[in-house]
Amino acid sequence: MQPFFEKIAPLNHTDNISAPLMMFHGRNDTRVPVTEAEQLNKDLKEKGKETELFIFENEGHQTERLENHIFMNTKIVTFMNEHLKGE
Repeated sequence: MQPFFEKIAPLNHTDNISAPLMMFHGRNDTRVPVTEAEQLNKDLKEKGKETELFIFENEGHQTERLENHIFMNTKIVTFMNEHLKGE
């Protein structure tokens, strides 16, 4: 399975990412280490691409807390309005 995961890893495709990217990640995620999101965010920034990473210190792989859902969805609406809304 390792070759497959290397092939699909976002970090191996940052040259192909041209749209702004917003990411949310739980610090306590046991499936996908938060370091993967941090590496992706860093690599994109170093390439001059627009990216934002929000880390929920009190979440795992799923976002479960109401306050985090409110924060995340507010950020998503703002992001969509900035990047997709026509003038």
